[in-house]
This record gives sequence, structure tokens and C-alpha cells, in this order.
Amino acid sequence: MACKTTSDTKCITVTEEETGDGKLGPFHQINQQHPGLKQLHHNPDIFEVENFLSDDKCDIIIAKATPHLTPCIIKNESTGAIEQDPSRTSADANLPQTEAPSIVSKLKAMDSCDAN
Repeated sequence: MACKTTSDTKCITVTEEETGDGKLGPFHQINQQHPGLKQLHHNPDIFEVENFLSDDKCDIIIAKATPHLTPCIIKNESTGAIEQDPSRTSADANLPQTEAPSIVSKLKAMDSCDAN
């Protein structure tokens, strides 16, 4: 991933580096003015937002998502089948945006270059 800074918007656009298939992205513009935003690493780009969610909000997300946890699946390279890999211990859960409107608003503000 690579960042390109756009001086007129004070945003950075996160893009995927060129691969054999060509360039992927840009993905999202990140508002560099977002309160608490800190870039931890370049290539790959890793960002942190201090105090993005309160402990109460995290507890709500965990409570809503826990019943929907399922084992992560992979594509078996040998067979092409989508299946659970017995060597993996990770789980996945999707939480509809309607279940977490305050988080969606925060993410939109961080993604929007004219938010602040």
C-alpha cells in the first residue's frame, strides 16, 4: 500500500501497490485532520485513532457480534473449494451498519476529507 498526499484537501489516499495485474485502488482518502489520527507505519499503511471507541461502545459491539461468530474460511488452493482450514483458529462476524450507527458516523468522518 502507498499513500499519496493531496495538499489541497489535506488527505492521504491509500492505494494498493502495483501488482502483475496492474494498479489497484485508490481505496479511501483518510482525513489527516481527524482528531487523534496517527500513522504508525508506511508500506503497508497502518493508522491508529486514539480513543476511537469508548469501552462501552466496544462492549456493545462485542455483545452484538459474538452470537454471529463463525470459523473463518479459506479457498483451498488444491481443490478450489471454500472451506474451513482446521489449522486456523480465527473467527469472523459481520455486524450490519444499522447495528452500529455511531461507529459508521466516525468512520465516515475519518474517510471524508472535508469532515473537519
